[in-house]
Amino acid sequence: MPRILHLLKLKDYVTVLGSFFAFVSIILSLIGFSTRNNYWILLSCLFIFFSICTDTLDGLIARKMKQENDIGVQIDSLSDCVSFVIAPAVMIYSAFGGGWLLIACGILVVCGVLRLAWFNIEDTTEGYIGLVTPMSASTLILYFLIIYFYEKIISTGNVAINSFYLSFQIWENYLKNAITVSIVVIILGILNLADFLRYTKKVRKKRGLWQYYIIGATISIISIIIILEISAFFPNLWTIGFVIAHAWSVVAFWCCIGYIIWGVITWHKLKGD
Repeated sequence: MPRILHLLKLKDYVTVLGSFFAFVSIILSLIGFSTRNNYWILLSCLFIFFSICTDTLDGLIARKMKQENDIGVQIDSLSDCVSFVIAPAVMIYSAFGGGWLLIACGILVVCGVLRLAWFNIEDTTEGYIGLVTPMSASTLILYFLIIYFYEKIISTGNVAINSFYLSFQIWENYLKNAITVSIVVIILGILNLADFLRYTKKVRKKRGLWQYYIIGATISIISIIIILEISAFFPNLWTIGFVIAHAWSVVAFWCCIGYIIWGVITWHKLKGD
């Protein structure tokens, strides 16, 4: 048996599982890019979310079972790079047609790598500086889902529903514009390194609550998947399922934006002190 296996603990296997999910996400993104079918990108987003779940779970296991080891720190950092930096960058690039978006995604990757390296040497006792990579990855996933489910509503909705959603068509076209997407991606990359985002030690004290947020998100996502699967047998319900999924994506996206704004507000308060 390889010597390295004797160095690993349970939490490390969970971390590695997250890396596998990220790999699957990248493959699905590439399939979506080659076939120009965003359904594969949707599945790619789902596997990035699985990586977020394993990232939460390995931390929970480490705290509950008091599992700490040097190699685990390295594995966690490398896994985060694949799961929350490279996989989201490939997903966004594939979803919106590539092209010059390559530069923006490249900037995101560089900033994400620097962020993770910085995090490894930063003293986080008093809190965090900059946007953590799981949050930037979540924001990108939700950005895509908002557009994806909006387009599904328009393509399957009845006249009454379409008349409402078509009033947002200009905004939808603006959001999926390559320039807009590139700007969003670059901004999130910069926020990974932003000194004007501060999250105090209260965040660290409450990090155990993060598992409940993930559990809530998991339950809601599974519920949406069930609704969409049931809707497949009742064509008239397809639109309702997409409306629910779209509404969830919008709310979750603005929660991410709220988290970013919270960091700016905290930075401003600390600056005043």
